[in-house]
Amino acid sequence: MPTDQDWAPAVQKLVALTESGKLTWERCYHAPPRAHEIVGDMLRANVQGRYITVYEYRFKSYEDEDTWSWETEVAVEFVDSQGELQWRWPATSYRWALIDAIRAQLAGAPDFLRKFLAEGKPA
Repeated sequence: MPTDQDWAPAVQKLVALTESGKLTWERCYHAPPRAHEIVGDMLRANVQGRYITVYEYRFKSYEDEDTWSWETEVAVEFVDSQGELQWRWPATSYRWALIDAIRAQLAGAPDFLRKFLAEGKPA
């Protein structure tokens, strides 16, 4: 069985494929609810016939029973075609880079930057 460390290269590869445009993502507007509060959209791609969903979520982190603060985290999951959780990937250090790359792709940031800079410098 693969260890948590074995999943880091897989997440790195998802980042590289996303940044190169070889992997495209879509927003999931009708995803099933999760046990925690989702921040923004759930994002989904089909990779080798498997659906992978990535999303940011927040949760209360308690210092004691009366003192807490909001913490955020990123989940990477295998889901079925309806968005139902099949298995959550281990948390790797690249999960934040992945969600940033996906959000940039969906916002069209790489295309904007390339076209904007191609226009030349102002006089």
